[in-house]
Amino acid sequence: MASSQQVAKQPLRGQVAVVCGGSKGIGKATAEEFLRLGGSEIEDRGDHLVVRSPHNPTFWWGNFLLLERAPTNADVPRWIDRFQSTFPDALHRAFGIADAAATLDDVSDAFKICAEEIEVSENENSPCGCGDIPF
Repeated sequence: MASSQQVAKQPLRGQVAVVCGGSKGIGKATAEEFLRLGGSEIEDRGDHLVVRSPHNPTFWWGNFLLLERAPTNADVPRWIDRFQSTFPDALHRAFGIADAAATLDDVSDAFKICAEEIEVSENENSPCGCGDIPF
């Protein structure tokens, strides 16, 4: 059970938020704030964000790199190296793409060149790119 101090620092822990338009503008700022309220730390490194959940270091979507643009095939090895140097103890690799023009096929094809198994998802029913953020 979480202490009252933990609950105060992470008031949304255990909840799910749905944010539409989370790739830019106010939607992106809202998604980032929900992550922070859930206990995640966000570091802006210019061309990507590092999202880290110290309270849950093995949670895939709590510890990931959010890329501003979809990577090309040539970029993928660099991003994988960057992920591994950022999360050296991770047993996974997780990337988010904030590029609204990127297609799922383009992104998955780029990452398939460096992975034996790849899991991708998108919400096809949502024109605004809605996604849920678990805390």
